[in-house]
Amino acid sequence: MTEHQPELPIPTAAHVGFFAVLRGTFTGTEIFFRLRRHSLWRTLLHLGLISFLLAVLATFIIGNRLRPELNAFKEAVVREFGDALLVSPDGIRPQRNPERARTIELPFRSRLIYVPDFSKGINIDAGELAGMEAFALWTPRFLLAARGNPGGETWQTYTATPPAGSSEKVLSTPELVDFLRAGQAPTGEWPVRKTETLPIEPQFAAIPPAIGIVFFIMEFFGVILYTLLFAAMSKLLSFGRPQALSFAEFWRVGIYAAFPVMAVTAAFPLFALPLSRYSSLFFVFGLIVYWMAIAGRLERTLAGNQEENSQ
Repeated sequence: MTEHQPELPIPTAAHVGFFAVLRGTFTGTEIFFRLRRHSLWRTLLHLGLISFLLAVLATFIIGNRLRPELNAFKEAVVREFGDALLVSPDGIRPQRNPERARTIELPFRSRLIYVPDFSKGINIDAGELAGMEAFALWTPRFLLAARGNPGGETWQTYTATPPAGSSEKVLSTPELVDFLRAGQAPTGEWPVRKTETLPIEPQFAAIPPAIGIVFFIMEFFGVILYTLLFAAMSKLLSFGRPQALSFAEFWRVGIYAAFPVMAVTAAFPLFALPLSRYSSLFFVFGLIVYWMAIAGRLERTLAGNQEENSQ
């Protein structure tokens, strides 16, 4: 009778360093046997680090790419509105000719529309909106930013109404036209009691870092949301079947599986590659495929070892 030779134990030691994690997740699947044992806090720390690195790249690359447009935008704003904003009890107004409405053309088929009184709306139609990819409406007590969605039928809108807060909505073109024509009177108490001057130059200098912050938030919390939802769905659809990976291990594997996918899909907006609008879709698809391949290998190996140990 031949004596059974037990398999070598699967490496399970935790505390893999961040750069070793990057090297391992980008080059193979062996490291995931160890990463599944990481604590949640260590996993989130590593996710935060890679999100931070990508955010730094976004700040540098996108900031440099947009610098000519930002400089042109700043020059147009300063030329038309002055080099400072007046933050007063009446709201936020331009330093130059605050009572006169006007529009300036911006790069990328966009516009900045200033209206000193939005209570009666503005005269605009669907044809005029069709010629724009984005626009911003600035009134003393209300700010609206709108970006056209693919297809031109709907607009992603962001509104800020201090001190009430901000909101985000998707509006069809007719709905947006109706809103702009109807206008909106100021609501709530304005918190400013005395007039102050706010220079424009520092506001433009803050745009690249703001891009990096937004990029970090989207990467970090996007990965947590997508992986947690998919892990929960996978658990529910398993219908109680025994699984070698616990829910927590499966989720941690998903977070680490996202690292190379994050790097690849981040290249779309960073380098303005074609189909950048669909980078989130590519991320979800790539994550699921890679995650399932890794989890399948772990499940088979762990289940095989459990069967061997039970004999």
